[in-house]
Amino acid sequence: MGKNVFIVFAHPERNSLNGCLLDVLVDQLTSQGDHVKVSDLYRMNWKSEVDIADFPAYPADQKFNPELASKNHTANGTLTKDVVEEQQKLLWAHTILFVFPIWWFNLPAILKGYIDRVFSNGFAYNYSEHPELSDPQVLKTKTVSGRNASLVVTLGGSPENAYKPGNPGDPNEVVSKLLSATLTSLEYSGINVIDPLYLYDANTQSEAKVKEFQTQARKFASDLPN
Repeated sequence: MGKNVFIVFAHPERNSLNGCLLDVLVDQLTSQGDHVKVSDLYRMNWKSEVDIADFPAYPADQKFNPELASKNHTANGTLTKDVVEEQQKLLWAHTILFVFPIWWFNLPAILKGYIDRVFSNGFAYNYSEHPELSDPQVLKTKTVSGRNASLVVTLGGSPENAYKPGNPGDPNEVVSKLLSATLTSLEYSGINVIDPLYLYDANTQSEAKVKEFQTQARKFASDLPN
């Protein structure tokens, strides 16, 4: 029986290189018997900012504390419908893939907002004023802990020159440093992070380069662990 793969797609243009890669990933995964769900954040008009509207049961007379609001609404089942639906997809998945371009040395804001809202306190982690209760493993049976996740990332520059002025070394390691907050967030949530796929020279979209990217994406999908 195939695995469940949930793909979070963050690019405003579906007919783009990132969209092409999404199609390849879905095609490869389904052809090998896996089950796939996709959240296309831009097409969903995903609300990226955390604010009090995310917590409809929060007392109006209290100073807004996002951490406390997140924890209480997760525990009480009063998070907004859009967040709950995405959390259910995460719980359904054995593997989670994030597909996005690098913008200004980071992930798109809409994807950062997705993590901020969906990976809520009491769901993806367990923060408490009591240190002994802050270990994310405390809520292991109710969280995304134990799942696999990875990134499929496009970068405009070459591996020789992009994102590493004065910082020689493996370009993939350099890019992983840029995305360290995202990778750390996944790991803190108890998720096993698989080596990401970084695709350089994305602005040079010759037919040969696109085919090369498609081949890499297909192999990446076929190599994902069950």
